[in-house]
Amino acid sequence: MKRVTVFGSSKCSPGDPAYESAYKIGQLLGEFKFSVATGGYQGTMEAISKGASEYSVEVMGCTTPDLFLGRKGGNQYLNNEIKSTELSERIGNLIKYSNIIIVLPGTIGTLTELLLVWNQEFIKECNSIERSHTIYLDESFWKPVLEEMSNDLQLPLGVLNYYSDENDLMSKISN
Repeated sequence: MKRVTVFGSSKCSPGDPAYESAYKIGQLLGEFKFSVATGGYQGTMEAISKGASEYSVEVMGCTTPDLFLGRKGGNQYLNNEIKSTELSERIGNLIKYSNIIIVLPGTIGTLTELLLVWNQEFIKECNSIERSHTIYLDESFWKPVLEEMSNDLQLPLGVLNYYSDENDLMSKISN
């Protein structure tokens, strides 16, 4: 089974460009028979779930009810919800779900998720261990941010892959 984990923002709504792009990615993932995992809440997580659910694939959301008290559970498009008790458990479950990670535009939560999987893959590379995840990032959003951070923090950019739009992403992950 082909599986993809998608990290992204909870801070957009239907009609916003970020939501609509995530919805299209969700549709394409479902069309290509990828099961998807997200954080399970609103925003791009909902959009991915909505698009993928139209193709009868697994749509898993990993939620943390005790952490996000204002959220009443996963979005309506999930057909599998995993409830975690801590943020680290939630992110760990999302990383374990697949070997393909897509990182959409987001805020500090999305950056945290990216940094955790990125660090895991960098450590494997340093120890000559085969990487277990391929990371794809929205180029227009992440590349300027990460290159600027890299200048000061000496971040290893070689483990990252960028995509320019939804179709470019699918051409890269569907091969």
